[in-house]
Amino acid sequence: MSGFIVIRTGGPIVWSSVRQEHTSRSSCEAEVRATDECAKEVLLIRHRGQDIGLDDTTAPTKLFNDNQASWTGAKLQPLPE
Repeated sequence: MSGFIVIRTGGPIVWSSVRQEHTSRSSCEAEVRATDECAKEVLLIRHRGQDIGLDDTTAPTKLFNDNQASWTGAKLQPLPE
């Protein structure tokens, strides 16, 4: 299972909890996959925000993850297919 929540101005605007499509070989790999899905959703929200004229769609987005190893692994190598 993977999940994420996107909060804007103090309230949730998007959330997801789904079973991952691929079997991960480690919790680190599972976290990287979940973080990737969240990042894709954030980019989609930014594009939608630009479409409706929001002015803060270029500001940095904080993305939190509770698995430090996944951040290290994501920076060093791509996910295996």
